[in-house]
Amino acid sequence: MIFRLFWKKVSKLDEIHSDDLQNLNEMNVWYQGEVLCGDYNPENPTDYPFHNLFPHGHGHLIYKRNGQVIEKYEGDFYAGQYHGQGILIDNLGKTFKGEFFENRYIGN
Repeated sequence: MIFRLFWKKVSKLDEIHSDDLQNLNEMNVWYQGEVLCGDYNPENPTDYPFHNLFPHGHGHLIYKRNGQVIEKYEGDFYAGQYHGQGILIDNLGKTFKGEFFENRYIGN
């Protein structure tokens, strides 16, 4: 369910339009909450200054494009995916409240 703008199915790479890629460049993401970082070494934190951080635990995530909210999620994450109890509001204003499993809404 994670941002519906990626739901567009294409069978070949050349079917992706440049407008689709341009829209991704205008995306802003805001996250507050716990994170998971598999490549961070607490014994030598300066060893690698760039880390992949994935939402993990409880948090609040907002996607915006051109200042307009595309998707909001508040709830549980597992390794970067909506997973557990949460509330998702999509770009149409539809609210999904309940259980999520691997980014998919399961229900109450």
